[in-house]
Amino acid sequence: MAMHRRPLVDGPPLELVEFRPDDWLPAVGDVSPYEAWLKARFEWARDHPDDFSLGGDVLYMLRERVSYRRGLLP
Repeated sequence: MAMHRRPLVDGPPLELVEFRPDDWLPAVGDVSPYEAWLKARFEWARDHPDDFSLGGDVLYMLRERVSYRRGLLP
């Protein structure tokens, strides 16, 4: 058995799968709840690179965050 492999994960936390504003604190400083959610999704995907259950890899999520910052996403 390969001991160097990462342990299996059941999947991302439910609050990262779908954005619900009630799950996130009101905007702190200049960070909106949506941007905090995007950051949390990115960090989870970065820590679990073999799991694509959030809809893409880290590069996809990075593009999504940049699009939001540029005003291309709601």
